[in-house]
Amino acid sequence: MSYARQLGIDAASNNFVSFIGSDNVVPRKTFLDLVSELERDSDLVGVQAITIIEDPKNYWEKSTKYIFQFLFNKIGFVETIGTPCIFKKKILTEYRYDEDITLGADDTALCLKLRKANYLLKRVNAVAFEKQTLNFKSFIDRWQFYGRGDAQFYKKYSKGWTLGRKMKSIFHPAKNFLICSLLLIKNMKITILPAIFIATVARYYGWFSNIK
Repeated sequence: MSYARQLGIDAASNNFVSFIGSDNVVPRKTFLDLVSELERDSDLVGVQAITIIEDPKNYWEKSTKYIFQFLFNKIGFVETIGTPCIFKKKILTEYRYDEDITLGADDTALCLKLRKANYLLKRVNAVAFEKQTLNFKSFIDRWQFYGRGDAQFYKKYSKGWTLGRKMKSIFHPAKNFLICSLLLIKNMKITILPAIFIATVARYYGWFSNIK
């Protein structure tokens, strides 16, 4: 995945490059809003749209909708952005995707490099949609994939980290579980609590089964 993304960046001829998931639907206005945000701030190198799960039909799709809403749609400056997003091409020819990171943490590794170089990343109030068909198995597979990406990132980048920094990384999914659970309770979405618990367990299973 990282290799393919960097190949596209290097071949691009415009000032901006965009990454869109196969299940994303991005309106034209959203692209224009993202580009406008990038053009306003010279220190801003990447922007991401918020993602809304379109027309969820079953429990797992509805659960993903609320997980996105409460965890991944925070507006403002953030540490990491993912799809759908737009970056300034010039910056990504210097700070490149890590080809060793082949799973879901490729964005995490890239954004770490960008933050270390004092560049800014932002999630913008511009809406994209995700169309998907989820069942119990595909829901778990998605979160295990994220966990395998966590493991790949941790194995390469945690060398030289302090114990505190390592613990912050390891407990990040647990922190997200707590935050999302509290927001679900606050917003009277109690029935979604089992799903966020299952997602967290699946992510840790993906992580620790691939950490060797």
